[in-house]
Amino acid sequence: MTERIKSILGAAFVGGVIAYFGYNSLLVPALEASPSGEALLGRPWDLVVYVVLVILIFDWAVQKIGNTYLTAMVFAVPQILAVDVFYVLNGTRAAYPAVLSAGILLAVFLGIAFAYDALADGDSDGGDDSGDDDDSDDGDDSEEPTTAEAPSWGGDTSSDSGDDAEESSDAGDEGDSDEDSRDSDDQGY
Repeated sequence: MTERIKSILGAAFVGGVIAYFGYNSLLVPALEASPSGEALLGRPWDLVVYVVLVILIFDWAVQKIGNTYLTAMVFAVPQILAVDVFYVLNGTRAAYPAVLSAGILLAVFLGIAFAYDALADGDSDGGDDSGDDDDSDDGDDSEEPTTAEAPSWGGDTSSDSGDDAEESSDAGDEGDSDEDSRDSDDQGY
């Protein structure tokens, strides 16, 4: 962690400054000027639309990250930090409802991950692609050990150091032939 301390402190400083000025200069005045209005959708349609949006983004994230439970935590933890921890700290929410909310968020996203994995077809192994079934034809039949890499988020990864001829950041994209062919074209295979 000591080798990352500059990055951690820099990110904390920049994030804190942007959050402070954004919250105090933009959000607080907007909230005071615009009290809560009418719901755009009534129950249960508000929940239905919300769940559809969450699941579509969750599926996309699983394909990029490659692990359903890690993806679930990437969804749940920031929400818990933003709504339950921060709101308790600034007095917007009491501690007991915050603990209940955090538990519900964890249960929701772990349940989503469990169901996603359990119902995943055999081609994608629920997003946990170990790299064993690499069906890209790059002409290299040597078996290199695959290492976990940060997801590429759709950018061109051809500017990597060159040590990793085969991209293992395609974890979870195994069942998506359009994504595979786009990645192959971007990397010059």
